[in-house]
Amino acid sequence: MKPVVHGELEIQILKIIWEKKDCSPREVLDEIQKERDIALTTISTVLGRLHTKRVLIRKKTKGRVRYSPKLSKEAYGANTVKEFVGSLVDSFGNTAITSFAKGVKGLPDDQLKKLIYLLRKYENK
Repeated sequence: MKPVVHGELEIQILKIIWEKKDCSPREVLDEIQKERDIALTTISTVLGRLHTKRVLIRKKTKGRVRYSPKLSKEAYGANTVKEFVGSLVDSFGNTAITSFAKGVKGLPDDQLKKLIYLLRKYENK
């Protein structure tokens, strides 16, 4: 199991598309250019790669291309974390689990309670 890693620009583009639900490359460019100078060809290339990675849906109508998210932000995040954690456990075994357990020490109480609840819930499945 190998998690898909996305670069900073890919994440920025995904956030725009999750917010707008459906975008042309030009609309994505307009949003990103509020923060930095970038070419439309770069945006189009990254959108194509995200489509190839099966993160975005590409629709062509009358010669125009539009992109929409394949998964909600929440579903994408859940899948990404699941793949990443699975990859860590596959690679590092008990070391990964021990490190995770030590890492939750600093969680706020409400998040720690939710984690314990979820661990118990999935323990029974």
